[in-house]
Amino acid sequence: MRRGRSTSRTPSRRWHLTLFPDELEAFRDEKLAAKWEIIRNVRRAVTGALELERAAKRIGSSLEASPLVYVTDKKIFETLVRCRPG
Repeated sequence: MRRGRSTSRTPSRRWHLTLFPDELEAFRDEKLAAKWEIIRNVRRAVTGALELERAAKRIGSSLEASPLVYVTDKKIFETLVRCRPG
């Protein structure tokens, strides 16, 4: 493959116009997808609560908050504990 700048102006040679291959489904990891769905749902709940606090003028921005997250669902709890840094 040739290196350097391409002088071609044809759309087929532009990387941002390249289509993804159809075989990507083979790389899908259902367990990983389920883990990240849990994390996104928890994040959505936390950011929603922070927005309510911000709208009520109890905090100026979400960076000023230190939310405590209480989880009763064991699956959600285990997922969050495994993702905890440190």
